Amino acid sequence: MAEETHRKYDNTTIAALMTLARGGCYAPRCGAPTVRIIDGKPVLNLDIAHIRALKAGGKRYDPSWNLDKRNSFANLLLLCNVHHKRVDGVDGEKYTVEILEGWKRVREADGQDEPPRVKWRLDFMKGSSHGTTFPLPA
Repeated sequence: MAEETHRKYDNTTIAALMTLARGGCYAPRCGAPTVRIIDGKPVLNLDIAHIRALKAGGKRYDPSWNLDKRNSFANLLLLCNVHHKRVDGVDGEKYTVEILEGWKRVREADGQDEPPRVKWRLDFMKGSSHGTTFPLPA
């Protein structure tokens, strides 16, 4: 019986991809954001893409990887629509497993080396509508 192929990602995998993407497409020098605001509502702007194709006949399909492995975090990255079409399109053979794993390694390493720096805002409610912003230590 043939293996039934379908996309199946757990919440942890999706959260890891979104967090380690640090707001954008994994492709080098691509500025496409993870989310866009359209008509006042957030809309996902990236696709979950497979490094090794999910289905036989797809770009970079590897029969030695079972379905769970093909849907695993190790085989996934976030790409904007344009890069997803390029990677899996007519010229997709230019984008080897090694190239895509390199994109993944660089993007995710950058996200793990240093946590995002954000400013925390503390609003004091006693007699003032002014808040105080505290930068995180360097």
